[in-house]
Amino acid sequence: MASAHSHFLISTSSLEEDGCPSTLRDRLRDDDTPATSSSIGPVPYQNIYQQVHACLGKTLNTSKPERKVVHAPESNDQASQLRESYARMGMSLHSSAVDHLVKAHTDVQAKTAHFAEKSGQTLSQSKQLYANIAYPLAATLCHHNDHEDHPRATVTVHLKKLQEEIAAAREEAWKDLNKELADQGIENGVDEEVLKAAEDFKAQAEAIVEEKCQLLDEVDKEFKAEIQNQTLKMMQDLFDD
Repeated sequence: MASAHSHFLISTSSLEEDGCPSTLRDRLRDDDTPATSSSIGPVPYQNIYQQVHACLGKTLNTSKPERKVVHAPESNDQASQLRESYARMGMSLHSSAVDHLVKAHTDVQAKTAHFAEKSGQTLSQSKQLYANIAYPLAATLCHHNDHEDHPRATVTVHLKKLQEEIAAAREEAWKDLNKELADQGIENGVDEEVLKAAEDFKAQAEAIVEEKCQLLDEVDKEFKAEIQNQTLKMMQDLFDD
């Protein structure tokens, strides 16, 4: 075994003269190695074992002129066994490398497709989100609650309707007040109780208007805050992927 091993090391320089690569790695990198790009049909790998076996056979069978080596029968030849082992190892290594490359290529394609799908969804959501931000709140439609007194319309329309109702109520109150004064026959003024009732009604009307304006401001703030939170969340999801 030692003689065969030393003979294998000494005769490696003769590989270039025989046209055989100097190492197993170079042999596996020759023109028969399949290309990395996908092909229509399967690439034949059956000759890898024979190529490695033949290459090692030339190497191990090359002997020095000045020394004669007595070989045992072919079945018990240690050099042949070593050559057989290396040939099988080379074939196994080649098959394993090809399998790993195919699996890695498949994984990369799957991850790329998933990232493209996720990016498309994020961009679509961002587009809708920024479209909502650019759309004025005054033009936003309110949800319809299936009641005749609250139809589906913009905030501006509802505020205008509310102002009209307040003005109509105020006009109706003044008419009732004047009618009451006329019935009582009061001339040149009104009593303090009527004035107080009128002032209370005016204060209530102004309070209603102020409350509605504050409600609109709060809705606007909540809408902007929610838009900002959704934007940050989508950007974070995009960076995490």
